[in-house]
Amino acid sequence: MKYLGMMMIVYFLHLMLKLNWIVTAIVLAIGIAAVLFWRKKYVLQKRQYQRFQETCLYLEMMFRAFLKSGKIDAALSDTAISVNPGPLKAILTEACDHIQLTFDESEVTADALEMIAKAYDCKRVKDLHDFMLRVEMTGGERREAIALMEEDENRWKMRIEDSIRDRKKSLREIVLSVIASLVICSCILYLPVMNLDISANIVTQTLSVVVIALDVLIIFGGVKFLNEDWIKLDAFSDEKRSTQRLNDYRNYDMSKGWRNSLLAGIPFMILSAICIILKHPWYGAFGLAVSFVVLNQHYIGQILRRRQVQKEIRSAFPHWLVDLVLLLQTENVQVAIQKSTLHAPQILMTDLSRLEQELIVDPESARPYHHFLQDFQMPQISTAMSMLYALSMGNSGNAKGQLMNLVSNNYRALDEAEQVRLKDKCSGMYLLFLAPVLTASLKLIADMLMFLFAFMGQTG
Repeated sequence: MKYLGMMMIVYFLHLMLKLNWIVTAIVLAIGIAAVLFWRKKYVLQKRQYQRFQETCLYLEMMFRAFLKSGKIDAALSDTAISVNPGPLKAILTEACDHIQLTFDESEVTADALEMIAKAYDCKRVKDLHDFMLRVEMTGGERREAIALMEEDENRWKMRIEDSIRDRKKSLREIVLSVIASLVICSCILYLPVMNLDISANIVTQTLSVVVIALDVLIIFGGVKFLNEDWIKLDAFSDEKRSTQRLNDYRNYDMSKGWRNSLLAGIPFMILSAICIILKHPWYGAFGLAVSFVVLNQHYIGQILRRRQVQKEIRSAFPHWLVDLVLLLQTENVQVAIQKSTLHAPQILMTDLSRLEQELIVDPESARPYHHFLQDFQMPQISTAMSMLYALSMGNSGNAKGQLMNLVSNNYRALDEAEQVRLKDKCSGMYLLFLAPVLTASLKLIADMLMFLFAFMGQTG
């Protein structure tokens, strides 16, 4: 059926662009290759979206099952029974069998959860598994923490689904843009200008093939935006790179950067002075603007690195705070911070270790709490650390509840930032929407030149 539809489109192009049969055969070959490529990508798209739905289903059911039983094996068993047959049920059944049939001294439950995490490589799945393992190990009230994780999961699900809908809409607009450009290209071939017909010209025929091939590539460029691994579409995914970026920011030598900027900026300053002396003020002004940017490139680079690191810390901090609140149900603040470092996001590890050491030296001082990530001056972190200090001194009131509210507010702010990030991530689809204008302009200019040459030749 797909090939029949493709042949109908090729025949329509044959009539619309007045293609000869040799060129039509070439376009048919392009169409067959396009259908084969599309089928492969379509199967991949369906599987990626299915994995996303299965991940959401697993998270939602495990939240409820673990909240009910408080035991990982019971929650896995209930979830495996509840889901429909498919890849998710198969891996859950395999994990349950691993727990029930393994009798050695290894960490059976952790290994079973790792099997699921490998099949569904999603950060939220790993966070849930770490959370459940810590609850089984340390105990504590889990209802509020699970409610927060559910809130975050629901926002993530809605965010991804909105992104998928936006990308599908953009792909339809790209296809309509291609169709419109081809229709415009065909119109010039039907202009009643002295009965001239340039459609048989080899240049016109060749450009028709080129434009069709380019338009197919443009459509496939849009299709690529739908081939995301949706369960990995997360702002805080590459912890090693984030940690390296943090270290680069903190270890950056501003004096060396200034020297390098000065060396790079001197040639532009000299060229600007020469332009001004030679009475080319606009060139001189442009050179001065470039010189200003080059001379401050080290400072601009630090600002950009700082903003990126702040974004990544803002994404990691709520996950650590949820774990800390859970530990605070059974431990004091200092011990809870010490235990939280075992599973904290890597980007926070250096500062958490420093906080832990400072608390050992001076456990009753507010300075260690206020010194935590002080170089980034983030209000939500400062507020949370002030609450922790108040809790450690025993005059906190409802500090735990306030911390949970703070986590909820952080998740809400993260959701807004992620929505903007996802829109920026697929902004390239708008460029693809405009690209057919360029391909159509190429052919229209060539066809107008062919008309001009034919007209001049006919009129002698």
